[in-house]
Amino acid sequence: MSSNQSFTSECDRAPRLNEMAEFFSTTAAGRSGVPLKMPDVDHRLFEGAPALAEFIDAHRLLWGNFDPHYFSSIPYRLEEEARLGDAMFRYGMATGRADRPATFYVLGSAEGTFARTLAQAGQGCFRTLSCSPNKENEESFYSHGAPAFAEFFLVTWN
Repeated sequence: MSSNQSFTSECDRAPRLNEMAEFFSTTAAGRSGVPLKMPDVDHRLFEGAPALAEFIDAHRLLWGNFDPHYFSSIPYRLEEEARLGDAMFRYGMATGRADRPATFYVLGSAEGTFARTLAQAGQGCFRTLSCSPNKENEESFYSHGAPAFAEFFLVTWN
């Protein structure tokens, strides 16, 4: 068996696509896993870095159904996403141009909020691709309209 066949076989057996598929489907649809309180960043971690808060403000406007569950479930993941987003934004703006944009593929990114935020903020200096095996995440991605510089790819296995 080739390494590509082995990888594909592993993916086909992943709990994410099998035993936990219903959990991810209902959570991505907003039918379960909804937090009692919406997550918010700990602004103490952003002192002296207003760009981080700006990224999160833009990011929050694009949230779908899965993001509140995700950021409520993993402490400080939202702050980490802000730091990574700001770093990638700075890199992309320094290297990308509208005629030759920086490209980012965000693997298994639920509803693609992170990549979509980068693409929107970069106004053509980025092209992003997000993916998920959940139709609900694809619907959530497009619930804010079709973005100019971000694309979503619904992963299908088998």
